Amino acid sequence: WLKISNRFPVGFCREELVIKYGGHEDQLSSQYIAMDFFRVLSIDRLMPKITSSKNKVAAVNTLLDKCRVLIDGYKKHNNLDNLSKVEYIYKKYNY
Repeated sequence: WLKISNRFPVGFCREELVIKYGGHEDQLSSQYIAMDFFRVLSIDRLMPKITSSKNKVAAVNTLLDKCRVLIDGYKKHNNLDNLSKVEYIYKKYNY
């Protein structure tokens, strides 16, 4: 959806078209700690391709928010595996 919304206009539909539910054993969030790490990596990889300044500002704000949450969570739970990567990405865009 990130790549699509960067290249094409995307609208908002108020009608609920999908019913989402969670908590089942096979969902990815139960297999991976800190799923937002993958979202941060995706947004970081997409940044050079974003041409609209409005989209770039939105992407940077989202990226910084997700990085802050991850960094706090990594430190709180002493999960240091990806901490340095996320801190690097955070510093890259926090100017």
